[in-house]
Amino acid sequence: MKERILAMGTLAAVALGAFFFSPRNDGPTPREDAWQGGPPAHSAARRARTAPPPAGPSEAALLAPLAVGDELSEWELKFIGGVQEGRLPVVFAKDGRVVRLEVVLASADAPEPPAATRRFHIYYRASDVPPDEAGGLARELAGVIAKNGSVPPPAGMKTYEDAGHDPWAEGI
Repeated sequence: MKERILAMGTLAAVALGAFFFSPRNDGPTPREDAWQGGPPAHSAARRARTAPPPAGPSEAALLAPLAVGDELSEWELKFIGGVQEGRLPVVFAKDGRVVRLEVVLASADAPEPPAATRRFHIYYRASDVPPDEAGGLARELAGVIAKNGSVPPPAGMKTYEDAGHDPWAEGI
């Protein structure tokens, strides 16, 4: 009798082990998804929630005559976002490299910006682009913005220190 119970227990343990350790196709793991070029599963929801809206008329007026697809210092303007958390995101690309710029209201208490106008500061995000090149692009954008001196700041724009959430931290 003991042998029969032991045999049944062993059989049950083997069956459970086979079930739990057998390969299943439950979809890609986050590592497999990342390998295929997609975002990790945990970041997809955050990115969708925090993606900046496209530029509205006030953001477009501030950067006029630049529009998506135009070039500035041989960099193609890829994206102008709407103001989000006090920052106006602007993205340029060239030769597979990307420079992400942020335009905020000028403030004496803000860190030294790489580029500025009387009313705005322009910062860039770290990337594979050397700082002198990214800073030069920020200064070129400042020149465009300075020519639009009569255009009011877009609604919701804040100073660097008052701007909240960092839209680039989520991979935008």
